[in-house]
Amino acid sequence: MDDISSLLSSISPEEMEQIKDVASSLMPSQGAPAAQLPSGFTRIMQNINSRDEKTELIKALKPFLSAEKQQRADEAVRLLKLMKILPLLKELNINDLPV
Repeated sequence: MDDISSLLSSISPEEMEQIKDVASSLMPSQGAPAAQLPSGFTRIMQNINSRDEKTELIKALKPFLSAEKQQRADEAVRLLKLMKILPLLKELNINDLPV
């Protein structure tokens, strides 16, 4: 668990946005057939962008926290997102990804 926390703390919000941008660029465009991507990858992308009560609560409390605790709140949100997609990543077969 500490390894995941250290990994997430090393990712800046800008880097997280870049990761999202890269991932969204891998998604098929409106006209492209959805069959190009494995269903597991599509589910991962949907889960990254989905909202849940835990992350919404943390985001709502963030303005009332000190600067240090705001950073920890950001880390907690990233950790929650990662924990949400880890089981999906485990199911995803790397050989199924488009080249």
